[in-house]
Amino acid sequence: MEILNVINKIKENLLNILIIIVALMISFNNYKTRNKALEILKAKRDVELKINQLLDEISTLENMNFSLKGKINNKAVSATIDVLGGIARDSNVKIILIKPQVERFYSAYTLYPFEVSITSSSYHRVAKFINLLEKSSNIYFIENMELSSNPQIKEDKITAKLVISTILINN
Repeated sequence: MEILNVINKIKENLLNILIIIVALMISFNNYKTRNKALEILKAKRDVELKINQLLDEISTLENMNFSLKGKINNKAVSATIDVLGGIARDSNVKIILIKPQVERFYSAYTLYPFEVSITSSSYHRVAKFINLLEKSSNIYFIENMELSSNPQIKEDKITAKLVISTILINN
């Protein structure tokens, strides 16, 4: 009888142990499934973070583009002449001629060239004029330049003829 009691207790415990093992297996499978889902969510989060970083970079670049476009597209002939005059004053050269040339239209932008003649007493001042011109926030390009010197003239013996262009971005 004692043996039957022991066997019954083992059967009861065996059933409990079996239920615990099945519950552990179900929990483990549930854990693995949830862990895979969590890894997928982490991967998606990382992709979304990279997308957000790219969108931030694009936004920054668009703002820079808008700012540059504002500087580039803020041009009028009189404003360009004023800027060139200011650069000439700063570099101690004299402007003899500013003559607008025919615009050239391209798909993305329009090129506005100007023929500019300047005189100076030294090459250094001409170089300073060119340097200030290229540093200008209005963005100018020197397409052509001819330098000549007349040693018989005491004042402003250096003459430079330049073709300077600026651009306007087409919308």
